[in-house]
Amino acid sequence: MTMKLGPNTVITALLAVLLLSAAACSDRNAQARLAMAAADSLMTADPQAALDTLMTIDSTDAAGLPRADRALYTLLRTEAEYKCYMPVAGNTTISEAVDYYRRKGPEDRLARALTMQGAVLSESGDPDGAMLAYKEAEPLLEHSGDPEQLGLLHTRIGALYKASTVNDSAALTRYYKAMEYFEKAELHERQMSTHLSIATMLFILDSSDKAVPHLEKGLSMAEALHDTLNMLSAYS
Repeated sequence: MTMKLGPNTVITALLAVLLLSAAACSDRNAQARLAMAAADSLMTADPQAALDTLMTIDSTDAAGLPRADRALYTLLRTEAEYKCYMPVAGNTTISEAVDYYRRKGPEDRLARALTMQGAVLSESGDPDGAMLAYKEAEPLLEHSGDPEQLGLLHTRIGALYKASTVNDSAALTRYYKAMEYFEKAELHERQMSTHLSIATMLFILDSSDKAVPHLEKGLSMAEALHDTLNMLSAYS
């Protein structure tokens, strides 16, 4: 015997299915937000842990997140991969995050997104585009007053100037500014790398008498930190 369902029963059943689907989707979104919050808190101290946390979010769920959450996921994923020395040149979504934060804010996330856009463009062989992104991020980071992020930004701009082969003095100026911020934040590893970058630029500019103190300081810090790679770099 076949039971016929009335129109009200069918509508009720459909509504129940929709509500259950919405609840499941909401639950997945909530889990993704928790994972992103955890990854954000880990990003500076342990980017690998941040990346591992973000990888717990299914790619399908990430694509279906609301616009604001999707922008944050893109930003965090790009930051984590970049800080873990993974290639980011193929990242085509960071511009979407930049566009979102440019329209909606907040300012600190726009600065972070622009910095990552600069990194992506730099790796993609577009130094001019990278420089524009970094320069747009610069006043925003100055407003936030984060010394580490400002130091890193000056380092990246300095590297772009250095690569151009005609802006060595501009590169050196940026490395000096980076050093000021790293000293302010007492970031010894960053200071070590910047001392070696300054020494390299000074040797290029035939200022070996000025380069040697930075070289010696960078080597001394590398030895104290047991940083074999930078020790070899200094010796070379």
